Amino acid sequence: MSCGPAVPDERIRQTRLGCRDLLARAIDLLGPDWDKVLTAAARGLATALATARRLDPAHARASLPTDAPDLAWPASQPLPDDPEALGWLHESWLAARARDTWSRKATGAFYTPTTLIEPFIERVFADQPDPLNADPATLRICDPACGGGAFLLGALRHLRRRHPDVATGDWSTSLHGVDLDPKALQLTRTALWLEVGDDQLDPAVFAERIRHGDALLGAGPEDLQAWPERAFQRSAGDAGHTGPHLPAGLRDGRLREFRELRAAEPPEWTSSSDSADRDLWTAAWLWPATSLDELPFPLRPPVRAEARALASSLAQRHSFLHWDLAFPEVFAPHRRGFDLILGNPPWDSARLEARSFFREARGARGLANEPLGATERHALCAASHELESAWLDHCELHAARTNRIRHLLRSTGRAAPNLGLAFVARSLDLLRAGGRLAMLVPSALHSDLGARSLRQRLLADDGLRVLVGFENRRGLFEDVDARFKFDAVIAVRDRPPSRIATDFMATTAEALRSPGFDLEVAQVRAASPRSLSIPEYRDAAERATSERALRAGLRLGDDDAHAFRPSFQRELDLSLDAGLFHDRPDLEASGYQRDLLDRWVLIRPDAERLPAERARDDARLLPLADGRAVPLDAVEDLALPILEGRMLGPLRIAAKAWIDGRGRRAVWHERSETEPPRLEPRVLIRAADLRRKRSDTSGPKLGFMAIGSATNAYTMVAAAVPAIPCGNSVPCLRTPHDPLGLGLLAVLGSLPFDALLRPRLAGLNLNRFTLDEAITPRADHALLGTAALRLHVARLAWNHPLHAADWLALRTELPPRLRALAGPRPGSRAERTRQLATLDAVVANALDLTPDDMAWICRDCDREVQALHKPATTRDLDPKGLWRIDRDLPADRRRTSLAVAASQQLARLLEQSDDVETTLEQFLIDPRSEPRGLDDVPYLDQVRRRLEDHLATREPPTDRR
Repeated sequence: MSCGPAVPDERIRQTRLGCRDLLARAIDLLGPDWDKVLTAAARGLATALATARRLDPAHARASLPTDAPDLAWPASQPLPDDPEALGWLHESWLAARARDTWSRKATGAFYTPTTLIEPFIERVFADQPDPLNADPATLRICDPACGGGAFLLGALRHLRRRHPDVATGDWSTSLHGVDLDPKALQLTRTALWLEVGDDQLDPAVFAERIRHGDALLGAGPEDLQAWPERAFQRSAGDAGHTGPHLPAGLRDGRLREFRELRAAEPPEWTSSSDSADRDLWTAAWLWPATSLDELPFPLRPPVRAEARALASSLAQRHSFLHWDLAFPEVFAPHRRGFDLILGNPPWDSARLEARSFFREARGARGLANEPLGATERHALCAASHELESAWLDHCELHAARTNRIRHLLRSTGRAAPNLGLAFVARSLDLLRAGGRLAMLVPSALHSDLGARSLRQRLLADDGLRVLVGFENRRGLFEDVDARFKFDAVIAVRDRPPSRIATDFMATTAEALRSPGFDLEVAQVRAASPRSLSIPEYRDAAERATSERALRAGLRLGDDDAHAFRPSFQRELDLSLDAGLFHDRPDLEASGYQRDLLDRWVLIRPDAERLPAERARDDARLLPLADGRAVPLDAVEDLALPILEGRMLGPLRIAAKAWIDGRGRRAVWHERSETEPPRLEPRVLIRAADLRRKRSDTSGPKLGFMAIGSATNAYTMVAAAVPAIPCGNSVPCLRTPHDPLGLGLLAVLGSLPFDALLRPRLAGLNLNRFTLDEAITPRADHALLGTAALRLHVARLAWNHPLHAADWLALRTELPPRLRALAGPRPGSRAERTRQLATLDAVVANALDLTPDDMAWICRDCDREVQALHKPATTRDLDPKGLWRIDRDLPADRRRTSLAVAASQQLARLLEQSDDVETTLEQFLIDPRSEPRGLDDVPYLDQVRRRLEDHLATREPPTDRR
């Protein structure tokens, strides 16, 4: 039996056009009265659907409000016959009401396409070893964020398909839903009635089971056992307030006093299970700091009327939902929960959206595209005491809700928690033993540190059965960024898992039907013992390669004497420290000039200009980048370039030069290997401001690009950084046991490390917890400690004049035969590619990876140039593969091809010799090579110290901005 019409793409297109036409006419008729606009369009659509399905249109309209006129379905479009069209109408209405994507995105609400729902539900019901019992008398299904009802419609259709002999109306008792949007609920009830298709069934039958409420705010019997102390372990949202009318920190101060008072007098809590006590317990999480005097202690009957009234007001305002009271038949003693909870809850993180608040409060549409920092907020609040008060209420409510969500997730992190993950945690609590959860949620579920406690639960108690990771590259979700990643998960409560059926980087719904790679829970724990992040292995070969490398090595942050264990540091934040920075054009307009070492110095206008060569013989002169020199006495100030992530390349700190613009609109020039390694920053900081900041920006250190992707040419982009400050997009690493950091830099800059890191990176941020569990060789591995390797890495990475001090330090530790080669050696792209490939071979060998392993890591990298630039070819390649590296070069000249050949050569050399030092020197160092280009290392370091010594004796000038 069909579960509904098979709607072809053209019919869907025509129905969507009809929905938009209805909305447009409703807007013309009713203006911006958005509730009536939706009602009018929905009544017209429901009438058309009922007519097409031979049902009484009056019954369909009766399930919707009557406060808007009916609109006729456009005669130019065929009658719609799929009740899911009501969900499409709601989706179009959300977009129209928002007027742009800002408000739409803030809700995290995007309609789930049928192409995803149908195979997902099929997999849920068929999942072994205990497929769901489909007896309509007992089966209870719920979508806790049902929106327009797409998942409930899909479940109903599936049940009808599997059990054609069951009366359609009987399934109405199986379906339950909750949502905060009452308009969406009305559409869901109507859509389900239309899908059932029974005129004898009262549309009101769905009203009792499709309920309005906040699925995350409520209390169950188990909650009422104790007073929620955690509810007050939060901020009131005004600690950093700078408003003109209300004192800063007043509410936060009251919360602190309250906590101290109750610590001295622990509260007692006596309650019943009635709705009023549930409201009081839940209201504690949102209790305003300005009303703490009304919260009675000890909390035992009788509770003051004022407290009851405020709790009731909060319950009504925030739509508290106490699940066992709302659905008593589901939580009866003989069953205690749902059989299946499914859906697509909001995806966004619980962030404070200042722009959205002020835009709605002031009706200022233009705020959507304007900066809205503390200064702008202060100006808006200065105009209105009421607006400022409302803003603080908004901040307090956000802090309270965030605190509650963190509690649901058992998370103590400071990052904004994800709403979708909170729905997963809440839903697991609402399942019966053996009940099933099936949800589409952000990929944070399997990757982010903030979801660790939830993963611990899914890997230990409530068994994670299926995990399919999607990327939206083929537009599974319209209006969502193509790079967005989300998970389809199936879990079973109280059934500890042993293995998980996985698939990652999926782009079509077919992956839901049979995800084919089983990952054992023990393998997850071995790969990520601290974070429990689930690695995105694509197949058994990738998992085996990682496991072999880990057996030979360690993790970067392991608490082991033989691990690298670098310290992590973020030096400057381009947003939080914005007042310290100067745009380069502004400084140059003020008279600052670049010196020979890419520092910007303020020179007196009357300073004498001399040939730069004079500075070699006269320590009182400072050479400039323009080929002239000035007396040190003429230098009044120093500004240092800020290193940003975009400037980095593989083992290069000056791979890109800033040209113009800011943010995403900034224009950067890609510098070739043969160009002089000059720093071309976007912003600089005055040395005096940097000293006051007291950030340790000394060198040497390793910096890496904080924003990365497993589908870029390189995931890890690391470089050696001299004594210049780094912005927040370049976190810095230091290795105490190796101050020059050359061993770790060799690893970070290698293809084996990059390939092993990719399964660990699900998002776009290379966070510390991700790197701490990244696989590296042992820090004391014989290959990494050789003088030949250290010199080789230095010649690849230390090509800027500011590295002169590092070269001097390295020369003291090199044997005499290599000391003469210790200096920068810029070369052609071909030469550098070959040097990088030999480095890859050394690191691979240190990880016990064979030449065959390297060939697997570099698979598909030998395709023709034209093929690697054709989507028809690349869409079938591993999206996390290394095939993007050097794809503009012939296959035999790419780093990947050379790395495979170098791995084979090094393996042969090591088999033939027991002298690792000599073998590696023979493999890496060309004895005929000499430093070229910027090779006057002692002079360059002298120039650096001249200016530092001079400025140490001077008072810096005031800021000229």
